[in-house]
Amino acid sequence: MKKRLALALVLLDEPELLILDEPTNHLDIDMIEWLERYLATTNLTLLMVTHDRYFLDRVCNRIMELSQGQLYQYQGNYESEEGRTGGEPEGGIGEGHPVDEKGAGVA
Repeated sequence: MKKRLALALVLLDEPELLILDEPTNHLDIDMIEWLERYLATTNLTLLMVTHDRYFLDRVCNRIMELSQGQLYQYQGNYESEEGRTGGEPEGGIGEGHPVDEKGAGVA
């Protein structure tokens, strides 16, 4: 109940950036589904740590991965063709594009 209340209070402020650590932990299915619908229809940036791949699929349209000091950017959700290409290669999830310190793609 405390997590639901804290999340509701944060969302009422309509943040541009939302930092979530395992957001689906300790939420019931109704609350998870509501949160998915809310996040999928709002225009905000999420910085999130989660092991819930289904949640990622429903709320993300671009993923950035930090792996061994290199930042990679993927268009689409976790399971999209442009993001995850089946199996996890050594370098991370799918064929991402390196990103420089300004967020621009690096060739």
